[in-house]
Amino acid sequence: MELDSTHGPEFIDSEAQLDKYRAQLDAAQAVALTPHASRDFIHALAHDL
Repeated sequence: MELDSTHGPEFIDSEAQLDKYRAQLDAAQAVALTPHASRDFIHALAHDL
């Protein structure tokens, strides 16, 4: 698997690296807003400007 990072492409090929990357993605997904909630949040921010 190739991952773009701030210092260029990085190849992730060991299970330990993949598990760590998957855990980071899972953590981000767990706190992310739904698409509908994201839209509402953006609309509220724009309205407050």
